[in-house]
Amino acid sequence: MEPRRPPETKRPRGLVGFAWAVLAVAGILLLVRGVLPGLAFSGDFTMIHAGASVWLDGGNPYDFDTLYNGWKADGGGSERPREERWFVALYPPTTYAALAPVGALGWPAGRAAWVLLSGLSVAGVAAWGAAWLRRNPTHPPRGVAPERARPWLVLLLAAWLSAGPVATTLEFGQLGLVVLALVALAVGTPGWRPPAWAAGAALAGAGCVKPQLAGVFALGFVALGRWRELAWTLGVGSAIAAVAVLRLEAAGVAWATGLLDNVRRFAGTGFADPSPANRVAWQMVNLEPLWRRFFSGGAPVGVAAVWAVAAAGVAWRVRKRAGPAGGFTLWVMSVASVVTLLIAYHRAYDAVLLAVPAVWAVRGLLAGGRLAPAAVLVGVAFFWPPVPELLNHLAFRGWLPRSQRWPFVLETAVMFHRPGVLVGVLGVLLGVRSRPGDGRTR
Repeated sequence: MEPRRPPETKRPRGLVGFAWAVLAVAGILLLVRGVLPGLAFSGDFTMIHAGASVWLDGGNPYDFDTLYNGWKADGGGSERPREERWFVALYPPTTYAALAPVGALGWPAGRAAWVLLSGLSVAGVAAWGAAWLRRNPTHPPRGVAPERARPWLVLLLAAWLSAGPVATTLEFGQLGLVVLALVALAVGTPGWRPPAWAAGAALAGAGCVKPQLAGVFALGFVALGRWRELAWTLGVGSAIAAVAVLRLEAAGVAWATGLLDNVRRFAGTGFADPSPANRVAWQMVNLEPLWRRFFSGGAPVGVAAVWAVAAAGVAWRVRKRAGPAGGFTLWVMSVASVVTLLIAYHRAYDAVLLAVPAVWAVRGLLAGGRLAPAAVLVGVAFFWPPVPELLNHLAFRGWLPRSQRWPFVLETAVMFHRPGVLVGVLGVLLGVRSRPGDGRTR
């Protein structure tokens, strides 16, 4: 006969069944809202795939006609009309070099390959988070017994699969999930750290695919003193960058001029300007509107100065921290993810990075923490429901009225609270004090 569990560790059967049912529903939602639309649409990946394909062929990935014609020649259909605003290439040459294997495929096959890679990234990040939670250094009586924690961890996985940013990233073919998975691979887990060369290659790959998403994580490696990984990151990243640029230079295309022109067009008052002049782009998750007020329209020098000061301050702050082995690493990466969303130019889908502070918060709650982990988890939860994405989608389809009053409610009351929430989450993280040796926070 199986021995009876003590009452204090007995698994709550009703909660277990409920958790698995919710997980099943979350998986179906991810399939319907993310995977299937991604296989049929992947609209943002059109210009990325086209750029990688054109780069391979020696063309100019920053020229609209070259880019669009190349996409159509690769099998592009009706996903994007022939409008320049949908093909304003802003990614650096490293993105196209890093994604060249996908760009070598035709558009339908390349799109499917990217959805598959993004789906594997969803699973990889989930496994990474589970590894952190399984190796929690604190045990009962103050922490949560493992038997009682499992259903809550299943619910956490369901929240990850049903998160609005995850589905939106898959639907539009964006890059954040793959970047996050590469960063997680570079960071490792409490029981496993990849070799320095593998961690460096993963972080370099993430940085080459989307530098603004991975750059601050490299700063986190500085704070952790992981110098060998950083050396490999610099070496591998420099090699990819050299190949990316030399390929364009050898083809004799005016790629630099084209990239700068596209940046000016994108950042000006127009399609993607994140200011009240462009109400749709006002939903962007960033502090760009504040920078515009302080630096005369968002001058690049001013923005770069703010970034440098913020980065130096965070680096100094985390180097002063003391905490248990492992937990400190996760805390640093949580700070890096929030800072990245605050200082970079993103839409809501890049909030997939908040999976890192979510794991930190749940780990703290399981270890017996209270206020700080709970506050961070509540802040992350602001980004998880797909309400803004759904409302925006319905408005674009014309199913919701687009009067002057409705967009104000949609974009200000529903969407623009997010930068303030991010500032609050960052404040809580920077105010955390670790108790050395047991991983608890107060």
